[in-house]
Amino acid sequence: MNNNNYTPQQPFVVTPIVPIVTPAKGLAIASLVLGIISFVTILLFPIAILLGILAIIFACVAKSKGNKGGMGTSGLVLGILSTTLAFLVLIAAIIVPSMLSIANNSREQVDLANAHSVYSAAQATYVEMKAAGNTPTQGTYYSTDSTLPAFTKAVINNLGASYTKDFKIFIGTNGVISATYNGTTYTPSD
Repeated sequence: MNNNNYTPQQPFVVTPIVPIVTPAKGLAIASLVLGIISFVTILLFPIAILLGILAIIFACVAKSKGNKGGMGTSGLVLGILSTTLAFLVLIAAIIVPSMLSIANNSREQVDLANAHSVYSAAQATYVEMKAAGNTPTQGTYYSTDSTLPAFTKAVINNLGASYTKDFKIFIGTNGVISATYNGTTYTPSD
């Protein structure tokens, strides 16, 4: 049987499927993962700085090897952002406690100066009252007493209206021993 309309069948050819390989895709993925972890761990600044720098390095290497995808770029951006923020957290962790310490020391110095003023006013009042024959009795005098003894009233008059905080004065056998203002105590040996 001879069929003239018959065309011989072409041989079956297998074409291999070659996957499209993005250059340095593993580095881009690593950069993105490290960038995300670095961003999440910003408050743990040593870890965030290390991972952020690694994310930046991996992203740069991936780009230099021809990877133009978004994962490398995202890893680079997250690495830069998290490293910068982690450095800011580190700086704040160093500066804020120092500033608080300076403010606290300044407040203590002001309170000590005020306690010294209370002491000086109390000593002057004690000397005046003793000279007038009204030596104050030994003990502790508070500016918050409901019935202010004459000694406390005289000290308040000597201080003036600017001393609104509570103070106490301790009087011994030979005069004023100490004065406390806003929780800070002054004694002559200070």
